[in-house]
Amino acid sequence: MDNKPQAPNTKVKSRSRNGCSLCKQKRLKCDETRPECLMCAKNGRKCPGYTQSFKWSTKHEKTLSGKARGPSNLKDLVTATSKTIQSPPQQPQAPVVLEDEQSTTASDSSPASQFEAAAACQQDVQQDTQQGDFQNSLSPLLDTLIMPEYDYGIEDLLQDIWQDVPQPIPANKDANQFLDQSVCLFNSPGPGDPFSQLTWPGTPSTNPQQPVSFQIPRAINDRSSLLVEEWFRNVCPMWSSFDSDANLNRKLAFDTWTRSETVMNCLQSMSATCLSSQMPAMRRVAVSYLQSATTALQKELKLIREQPVKKFPTETLLALCCIGTAACWIDTAELGTKFLREAKTVLKRLNQSKDLSAQDRQILSFFNNSIIYWNMLVAVVSDERDDLGIPKLKEPQRKDMAQKIVPHPWTGVSATAQRLFTQAVRLCRRFRWNLRQGSIATMQNLEIAMKDIREAQKVEEELLGLEHYQPHEISETGDRMSPVSDFINVAEGYRLASLVQLYQTFPDLVSRRLPEDAVGSHVPWDNWIVPLTLRLVNTLKTVPVTSGTRCIQPLLYLSASTGLRFDTETLLQQRRFAQAAAVTPDITLASLGEPQVTRLSIEVTYARRFVMERLSALEHSLPPAPVLVAKDLVTAVWAGYDNDTPGSNNTHWIDVMEDSDLRTIFG
Repeated sequence: MDNKPQAPNTKVKSRSRNGCSLCKQKRLKCDETRPECLMCAKNGRKCPGYTQSFKWSTKHEKTLSGKARGPSNLKDLVTATSKTIQSPPQQPQAPVVLEDEQSTTASDSSPASQFEAAAACQQDVQQDTQQGDFQNSLSPLLDTLIMPEYDYGIEDLLQDIWQDVPQPIPANKDANQFLDQSVCLFNSPGPGDPFSQLTWPGTPSTNPQQPVSFQIPRAINDRSSLLVEEWFRNVCPMWSSFDSDANLNRKLAFDTWTRSETVMNCLQSMSATCLSSQMPAMRRVAVSYLQSATTALQKELKLIREQPVKKFPTETLLALCCIGTAACWIDTAELGTKFLREAKTVLKRLNQSKDLSAQDRQILSFFNNSIIYWNMLVAVVSDERDDLGIPKLKEPQRKDMAQKIVPHPWTGVSATAQRLFTQAVRLCRRFRWNLRQGSIATMQNLEIAMKDIREAQKVEEELLGLEHYQPHEISETGDRMSPVSDFINVAEGYRLASLVQLYQTFPDLVSRRLPEDAVGSHVPWDNWIVPLTLRLVNTLKTVPVTSGTRCIQPLLYLSASTGLRFDTETLLQQRRFAQAAAVTPDITLASLGEPQVTRLSIEVTYARRFVMERLSALEHSLPPAPVLVAKDLVTAVWAGYDNDTPGSNNTHWIDVMEDSDLRTIFG
């Protein structure tokens, strides 16, 4: 047996995990000298130090339920926000891994590539939705991703705001010129009318089995994503009288924005316009996106001519509604009549079609209602009269109602009242125009005037016999800010507003009601029109200022303001005081006698204050530009009333609006 010397007992060397990262990488023993190790100093290398780095590991993580995969970038989150905007976020169920390399590459991607990526992302999300687990996986992602990262997004957006704006605006052009260019394609349908045949562009088919392989860079700082998300988060609720799953404005936008460049640009333009009140630089972005939307719409119309495919034109109708009603947010002089005319043309052909599916007919009914409201807004400020065969909607008989009425985002439950308001205001505009021409004395014009009066009587009788739905007949919208009672009161508001317009324009209608008080063409405002207007004001007071229906109320406040005249006694007293003060500035109150105050004048004073307070509130909760025009118009109308010769009632609000050019879309 060999007796080998035994090695002395030695301690087992422990491996330290605290060495510098460079020594670890080269598998060298690090002496951990600070501030830099001797090994790096000896070899002439810069020691990286001892800061430890960490990385996420998904080895032991539990997957989300089923096969649901939440969105991994902001493009997905925009779509997700549309789905969950009404529901509070849930607690996260699993950690979320952010891949920095994917979110920071290719930061200057083109708008076209961003649009294609968004479309592919929408397809991916829709696949998850079909599996039924999308909603469960969505809330934790929104909770953990959006809130920490989104706060700096808008400020960061302004730093590169001019980098990839589609179709930049030349310096010598203004917004009005661009709006004129945007609508020029609608001026002359002619033989090349894209709607000469009822054919529509199809959506490219996608294979649900094919995996989606794409990446969206710079997700958090991408302007398009931010603006689209802003639309679903804030603009859509402001653009509709309620916001929930029952809001088809939201649903149709959600279904189409990733496959329609036109809709996508419309949403971005509307969001940028709303932000521009606090961020003026966004106004130019809004105009640019509006121009891009009309250009994209022109491409869609070209596809209709060249590659006809039978498909319901949801994207086209939605884009027309967006552009036509929101262009005035940028330029208040843009009334959108050309867009309305095109929308009517589309709807006329669709209403005549016999080949629509049940789902298409439901969407068609929705847009028919949308046009009723839009048509009313335009009728107030324009002589656009052609309804192009749009059917008169028949309200269901109460005895035949199997289901409750679902309110519409624009007409609510007042489609009939709004249609009658349109007829009333058109008659008023036409009658005032003929009267101002001074040609009523001719036989032909007298016959036209008599025809208008008889038509006004028919509209009045229909308004007086109009019955609104009862609360139990109306379905709840799911939006607590828009209860059923608000829709009923708004419907009543439009009925009363229509009567106010007719009575102040056609004295004969009041003479029929108060024959003993009528003297010639004098309308007894104190006994009929002002009390009716005060009833309208009291109806509007029942609707809270925070109601979701506020977006369809501006026209009601304008109508109420037109019926608030002071009584003759008050006007005479004001005239006497003003004349005396002009002649003798230091005249005393005692020398003029004790002023008389009437109950009616007090009520008119408070009603005027209420109207102006509500308009001021709408200025801060709706796009402000059209509301500011409404406030200026109301002020001008009241000034005209107060300067009228007492008892003459010569000032008419339509004349004031036309003379001062204070016209816009009041809604």
